[in-house]
Amino acid sequence: MSLKMIDEILLKEARRTGNFRLAACTPGGAVNYACMPAKPFRGQQIDDDLAEALSRLVLDERRFVIDVQQKTIRVPRMFWAGRDLLAGQYRREYGGEGASLATALRPYLNSQARRRLDDGLGYKMVSHAQRVDLAIPKPRVYYPGRIGRIEP
Repeated sequence: MSLKMIDEILLKEARRTGNFRLAACTPGGAVNYACMPAKPFRGQQIDDDLAEALSRLVLDERRFVIDVQQKTIRVPRMFWAGRDLLAGQYRREYGGEGASLATALRPYLNSQARRRLDDGLGYKMVSHAQRVDLAIPKPRVYYPGRIGRIEP
């Protein structure tokens, strides 16, 4: 089974249940996916686990990128694929027509993730580029003698 087939199964299940978090929190080792959870999702407490994973996704600066210069929020591709589910769930629960995706996302986050999302309110939400970067931090190089100069 390919990764694309797994993504399609998860999107289909998210549409069936109406729960956008099933798609948004799909883990993977690439920046185009949410981060791997610290523990497996549990059947009886999956709603709590997905809520925690969604907040963790918004707090992840490599996967949920708030670009001030471009005035965009770049999100993982599976989150982007479930954007219509997010908007539909928000309309059903809160009745807001025409709300932005960032506004629709706010009620499903914890306070810390909400504060980070507030930095990008009014920005356009877009998907990460097609390329796949592994989410492995690059070593930093410190230059002696130059105060505060760090190269990625």
